[in-house]
Amino acid sequence: MEYGQPQRQTRPCRPDVPCGLHWRARIEEICSLKVEDVSDNAFNITDAKTKAGIRSIPIHSKIEPVVKRLKENSKDRYLLSGLTFNKYGERSNATGKRFGTLKTCLGFNKDKSTHSFRHSLITFLDDAGVQTTHIQDFVGHEKYGTTGKVYNKPAPVSVLKVDIEKLAYPLPDLS
Repeated sequence: MEYGQPQRQTRPCRPDVPCGLHWRARIEEICSLKVEDVSDNAFNITDAKTKAGIRSIPIHSKIEPVVKRLKENSKDRYLLSGLTFNKYGERSNATGKRFGTLKTCLGFNKDKSTHSFRHSLITFLDDAGVQTTHIQDFVGHEKYGTTGKVYNKPAPVSVLKVDIEKLAYPLPDLS
């Protein structure tokens, strides 16, 4: 199969997949976000894999209209409404499967996952000259050494917003 040659599509792509490019969060963090965890300018991750994962990350301007619509249309207080819990209490199972279907349709191989968005994001931000400590703030990675752990506090959302706007994925208009 050549890249870009669709095999099949079972459902249209939900906004969670393209938005994942801009959200910088782990898939379960995204799927667990409640409407009240999303302000006008940031996603506030309140439950994460690590202490460093508890963070506020700015909303990229490209997905602001989608986030607004998701908040307004939520039927269950979650930003990504309608997902169900699996036996482990996680909501991301269906989204991960949907991503798998989408990547296959687009011709990507099996070694790509939703976590690949985080790898790409880190590379893109680094290439754009974003400070390493800001990248760590985006993705919820711990900072190391005395300087990182004691003195370097998370950057304000306003500073991170400038950094995140340096991302320019070739996506269609999502509004």
